[in-house]
Amino acid sequence: MGFVRSDPTSSGPRKTGRSSKGALLLWVCFAAAILVAGCGQKEGEKGKVEKAVEEAVTKEFKMYEGAKQALEKVQKDAQEKFEKER
Repeated sequence: MGFVRSDPTSSGPRKTGRSSKGALLLWVCFAAAILVAGCGQKEGEKGKVEKAVEEAVTKEFKMYEGAKQALEKVQKDAQEKFEKER
């Protein structure tokens, strides 16, 4: 760490600010490590949570797909009926 005088007439040395950036980086890395370690779940619990979320999401999607297929079938049948009546 070096000292730099911003003004030659000023009295005393002034720090460059590198140590504050290094300290900030250290604290950010430390906080990230604590966050990652603290948020971890047991494998069994994680599997249960993931399965529950997957079921909740796919349930709605499967209902949508079923309704979409039913609508397409009705439209196809209506189109065929219309073509026959011509």
